[in-house]
Amino acid sequence: MSQAIIWTTLCGLGVALVSLSGAATLFLGERRLRAILLPLVALSAGSLIGSALFNMLPAVEERLGQGKEAHAWMALGFVIFFAFEQLVHWHHSKQGSADHHHPMTLLVLLGDGLHKLVGGLAVGAAFSIGPAIGLTTFVAEIAHEIPHELGDFGTLVHGGMSPNRALLWNFLSALPFLVGGLAATWLASTSRVSLAPLLAVAAGNFFYLGAVDLLPELNRRSPIGARIGHVFCFLFGLCGIFALSLWLPDRH
Repeated sequence: MSQAIIWTTLCGLGVALVSLSGAATLFLGERRLRAILLPLVALSAGSLIGSALFNMLPAVEERLGQGKEAHAWMALGFVIFFAFEQLVHWHHSKQGSADHHHPMTLLVLLGDGLHKLVGGLAVGAAFSIGPAIGLTTFVAEIAHEIPHELGDFGTLVHGGMSPNRALLWNFLSALPFLVGGLAATWLASTSRVSLAPLLAVAAGNFFYLGAVDLLPELNRRSPIGARIGHVFCFLFGLCGIFALSLWLPDRH
């Protein structure tokens, strides 16, 4: 189990470093950012959905059986994050959209921190089950974090923060990932409770993020060539996770 803690800690540090990638928006310019952001979103969606379907859910089914229990836990995860997002949007609509930047930035940081906590729990639970499952889950998480951090950084600066302050808060909001990851590995090492249901709930989160949050972003008006590129990026993320899950040996 000490190996799982080491891997989870390294992944937590990696996520913290990726949280600083938002600074790239200061150098890319709006045109270049738009050119790379949607392909990254498509890649992220494919990676998240692929990890949920080809990596996390099969691992849960192996431990809970081939019945409906694993799918029920995954569905619960989907519903939980759907409900959370509805509450966030409802609260944001109450605050208004033009003259209330400070509450908006707080919501962004709160949502990002919670997302990182869930991601850490998912990666920690995955490493407690096997290194291959953990690494594949982490790859999907990182693929999602890069475009996510680019968008969050821009939102925080637009909400009135200075770039340095936005970077600091982005970094701090990434720390719950490490907390969640270590909590999951500690729970797995000190109790006989199976973390398979937690991994299934996290799979529901990954599937929700990919299918509901990210894919609709690709439906904006864009040239047919760009749309075809988005499909290929999505397939690359999906197939990449599938290939990775086959290639990495699953040593428990």
